[in-house]
Amino acid sequence: MTPISIKELELLESWLENQDFLSWANGLTDASAERWQDFLKDNPQHAELCELAKYAHNNLNVQEPAIDQAKSQLALNDLYDKIDQRKLGQMNADKKKSKSKVKTFFLNKPWRVAASVIMLLGFGFLSQNALNNSVVVYTSLDERREIKLDDGTEVVLNTNTTLSHVKDQPRIITLDGEAYFQVAKKVETKEQFQVKTTDLVVTVLGTEFNVNSRDNQTSVFLDEGKVVLDVIKKDNEIVELEPGDLVSYSQSENKIVKKKNENSIMNTAWKDDVVYFKDAHIADVLPVISRLYDVQFEQSNLELVQKQFSGGMPVRDINITLATLSQVYGIEINGSDKFYSITNKKE
Repeated sequence: MTPISIKELELLESWLENQDFLSWANGLTDASAERWQDFLKDNPQHAELCELAKYAHNNLNVQEPAIDQAKSQLALNDLYDKIDQRKLGQMNADKKKSKSKVKTFFLNKPWRVAASVIMLLGFGFLSQNALNNSVVVYTSLDERREIKLDDGTEVVLNTNTTLSHVKDQPRIITLDGEAYFQVAKKVETKEQFQVKTTDLVVTVLGTEFNVNSRDNQTSVFLDEGKVVLDVIKKDNEIVELEPGDLVSYSQSENKIVKKKNENSIMNTAWKDDVVYFKDAHIADVLPVISRLYDVQFEQSNLELVQKQFSGGMPVRDINITLATLSQVYGIEINGSDKFYSITNKKE
């Protein structure tokens, strides 16, 4: 899958605001068609991006959560946060020094959502879906959501997650984030169900499993049934899972780790607003809390905190979470909103 560059995204956005381009995309005038055909003749390198912009304008259907306007706005901005992360990664790779612009994005421009999704999925999205409408469901940082796909499959989306599929193919899913699937069985047709991440493809017939694809790592926990993993970035290595198996693949290490007889509650408790840890140091827990609440911690002498924690930690309310951290690890946490400082408790 080829990612879209920053310049290409900006060009795509400019086209989606250009009335002449929209007239051509809608097939309204011969004059606009002639101008854009001439443009593509002189700039053949933009042909695929141009088709992507036309597709976004005419076909992409983004499914917004049934929540109030403020939360809808937050969800949209979350998508742009992901784009900013990709932009930052690209700039670091090119060793360029640049500062991200802070923008406010409004829901009265629905094509921005389309551009967000295309940025996340890349050019591969066009080749797979150009002839079909697509459905995209996403959650914000403070939202979990239960949905039912057209084939009867029930899905619980964790926070900050994007799920997409071709409208007429609800059994081929693309996932960025975390979700729990209860797949509807197709006994007569034996139709498979697939979940695709950047690292691997999960293939099942009818089962219950959890997929977590974040931070350049994908993990799959099988709760019930049987699944097969096709690890794309490890020469399409095939891994079969049985109930209780947990398989993780790390891009950075290019390594597959398989654990057996794992606890179901440990891997799926997030559906009940609980995150489980096992023998976890404070340094292991803080990154998880930072991602869940979008907060930052300033740490001081945490290497002196030797305690380990095993058990469930509530993660629906940040005040309760911080109070639990303080009690479990014997630390003081001060701050508010997005920034907190952590120190050892004074004896």
